[in-house]
Amino acid sequence: MLAEVRISSASYEDLPEVARIHVAAWKQAYISQVPQAYLDRLDVEQRLQQWREQYSDRRVSGLLVANVKRQAGGFICFGRARDQDRQDWGEIYAIYVLQTHWAGGLGYQLYKHACAELQRDGFTRAYLWVLDTNDQAIAAYKRWGGLVEHDRLKDHAIGGRPVKEVSVSFLLE
Repeated sequence: MLAEVRISSASYEDLPEVARIHVAAWKQAYISQVPQAYLDRLDVEQRLQQWREQYSDRRVSGLLVANVKRQAGGFICFGRARDQDRQDWGEIYAIYVLQTHWAGGLGYQLYKHACAELQRDGFTRAYLWVLDTNDQAIAAYKRWGGLVEHDRLKDHAIGGRPVKEVSVSFLLE
């Protein structure tokens, strides 16, 4: 476990760090999974604007930031499921941790805090979507008790390249 970790609800003032982590984590995690040109074009200021809009419009119901030794190292965003067939579920919309904290337990700590909040909101199950090529993340979700739902897939494109996302579901305990 990480020493000196503080997980707290994100404020509007935390959004620049959320945007920075979001872009950096994409550039670190999705090499060879999405076009490099797409990753190269990711922009922190543009992502910050998106986060500010979501935050101001209250489209973000839960957003936690993990600080390690007073430095933001990851975040998780979650709330009510967006998929129509899972309206009684919680959903993890995004979870990103900087590469320096991969395999160190920070993602799991964020996940456990989000699960506790989802449970307080009355949810007993949650899910997330992950690129089916993101083996490292899928392995982590399995360690956390997640069930990969191979029959529940989404097709779309990132940077012009077709990609598939697979659902991973969790019982909240």
